Amino acid sequence: MLTSSDCHFGQFRYTLGATPPPRWETPERLATPRAGGAREAGRAYATSKLGIIYLAHALARRLPESVGVYSYNPALVAGTDFFRHAPGPVRGVLNGFFQLQRFLGRGMTPQQAGARLAETILTGLTARTGSYLDRGRHVPSSPESHDEAREEELWREAARLADADRRAERADILDE
Repeated sequence: MLTSSDCHFGQFRYTLGATPPPRWETPERLATPRAGGAREAGRAYATSKLGIIYLAHALARRLPESVGVYSYNPALVAGTDFFRHAPGPVRGVLNGFFQLQRFLGRGMTPQQAGARLAETILTGLTARTGSYLDRGRHVPSSPESHDEAREEELWREAARLADADRRAERADILDE
């Protein structure tokens, strides 16, 4: 299970305006820090969740059918300290918004989200590997999340970075 989010859709009906839509760029560009404040941070978050779906699709193509890979949207999870770096008044409004969503049934606590994830895994998934699960239910992900060229580009970059990390780790072992 790879944790995604419905903010990858980039539509108001999913985010209620809390995050701007994702903006895909090359993996190198996405990894480059940039200015822009809270709006760009929200866009980076949405884009990273789109990337998670790309990676789930790429991984699913590489594993046997018997091994399930899924991107999972837990919904709005209140109480995660997600807004810890926001200014106090903004943090208060956003935390209040998340609590309201939980009260309205559109969100949950971290404990509820964890229990839903465990239930999803333990009840036997019937969705095809690579699927997007929204709180345990298979639903279609955004049209943008189905782009094999982007999926493969991101996979190659992730593999390159993992290999560089392994080479550095081996070098550290040899230095000892």
